[in-house]
Amino acid sequence: MYNFSIEEITPQNLAVKLSVKGERSVRAKHPWIFSDSIEKINKKGKAGDLCIIFSHTKNKPIGVGLYDPGSPIRVKMLHYGSGATIDYQFFHRKIQEAFVLRNELLKTDTNSYRIVFGENDGFPGLIADMYAQVLVVKLYSEIWFPYLDSILRSLLELTGCTAIVIRLSRNLQKTETHSLKDGMLLYGSLDDEMVRFKEHGIQFMANVVKGHKTGYFLDHRANRKRVGELAPDKRVLDVFSYTGGFSVYALANGAKEVTSVDVSEHALKLAKSNAKLNSHTGEHYVIAGDAFLVLKKLHSEGKQY
Repeated sequence: MYNFSIEEITPQNLAVKLSVKGERSVRAKHPWIFSDSIEKINKKGKAGDLCIIFSHTKNKPIGVGLYDPGSPIRVKMLHYGSGATIDYQFFHRKIQEAFVLRNELLKTDTNSYRIVFGENDGFPGLIADMYAQVLVVKLYSEIWFPYLDSILRSLLELTGCTAIVIRLSRNLQKTETHSLKDGMLLYGSLDDEMVRFKEHGIQFMANVVKGHKTGYFLDHRANRKRVGELAPDKRVLDVFSYTGGFSVYALANGAKEVTSVDVSEHALKLAKSNAKLNSHTGEHYVIAGDAFLVLKKLHSEGKQY
């Protein structure tokens, strides 16, 4: 099914007894267990091993998490309580729950969204973003390698995507990645690294193979929409603009002038291109440089926004 054979990794089970502080944290449903909250582990573990979490007071199972020996956050929680079987169906149910929460958004003129948002959806250290028909999965921890096949199968079934790109954080690229590489196309085909998508009817392009994060900052969609609502007839300054998300929303919603500031000339070139994908009458200026120095210069020139 995949363009690349995902290595099969069989995790082992670990018994983890918590300190009083650790138990209190898990009972409050905190997604992380720090190393100093662990009183005892029954054996040496590897990244992604399943941790059966035992309480300090009664030595009873109170949750399940994934072991991360290379991080001070030693266990990332998957489940609270007892009686969980961690398999394809477990992950599929969690992804379905996340998908349902996005249903209202998909009724708008939007085909880009974050289907899995790390700890918020019960997947600590994992992001899954949809750009039109392209799914981009970004990993921030080794813990997910043993479960990657199950997660990708579930996402493929629920989204109907035509391509899957894997992204790896810079720290993760320095570890054992099981032959996976950042930007690798795991499923389907891509005509171009640049993928066109829309948010609330506004058009954008993102580089899903080499761009920051997964190519774009989908988690700021609501903030961009609010900026658009405030923008009519305004002069807008977008600092640290990257590829112009806030700038384009402002222009498309009637700003009379927008200035985008970023240290990357390449990002600003994409910001100009994104603006041209949309109908607007406002002027769009870009300034490449250190944002703080640019702000000082604009202030000295008496510019106001």
